Amino acid sequence: MANDIYLCFECGTKNRVPATADRSRAKCAKCKANLFPAEASKTSSTTRSSSAPFRKHPPERGTGKAKLILGLITVGIIAAFFVSNYESDRRSPSRTAASPAKPPVPTKPIPPAVFQMPGIIFNKTGISGNHPFTIITSPGRDYFVKLVDSVTGVDKIGVFVSGGRRITVEVPAGQYRMRYASGNTWRGIQHLFGPGSMTSYHASKDVFIFNIRGNYYAGYTVELIRQAGGNMQTQAISASSF
Repeated sequence: MANDIYLCFECGTKNRVPATADRSRAKCAKCKANLFPAEASKTSSTTRSSSAPFRKHPPERGTGKAKLILGLITVGIIAAFFVSNYESDRRSPSRTAASPAKPPVPTKPIPPAVFQMPGIIFNKTGISGNHPFTIITSPGRDYFVKLVDSVTGVDKIGVFVSGGRRITVEVPAGQYRMRYASGNTWRGIQHLFGPGSMTSYHASKDVFIFNIRGNYYAGYTVELIRQAGGNMQTQAISASSF
């Protein structure tokens, strides 16, 4: 049988190949490399079926271990994250069970309106009045006028006046200072015209002297209306000073 001599392109070894041999399968006797790589590649591409398994390339040296370590580190981080969240949730109180929402602070209800006839509401002097005291008010607000002892500041007379009206009452003899509150809706002696800014408070520094002068009972007329040329100064005061 005739043999042909072929040189291996990988290691340079001379190989005898029978003339009748399948050259696509001829390999070097030393390094086992294909002596005819072109023909071997051609035969492989034409004879492989769709069901033949694909070649799995092994990972490069060091790559597989690095990927394994990276995967373990990633898994470790994820596990640590879940453990941390679990510990945090376990230690922290439940928002719905342990920390219920605080109920809203109830607002103080506004006292109801009270009907009041104009005139004297109280007389704490124990003496019937004879001296005329006329009060004239501007429209839009009602007024509660007090006469207090000029020395002690103790309440003596209380008068209710509707806004825009003129009223005359008779008060006992004495020396008084005047204070008054005003507002839109009367809510009784205790609440006056309502809390906060619903009630305004003012006072006069003038002393009102109700006495007998000759053969008549001396009195006063007060206009609670801002006007040019007025002769009675008033100033705003606090609720506690009223």
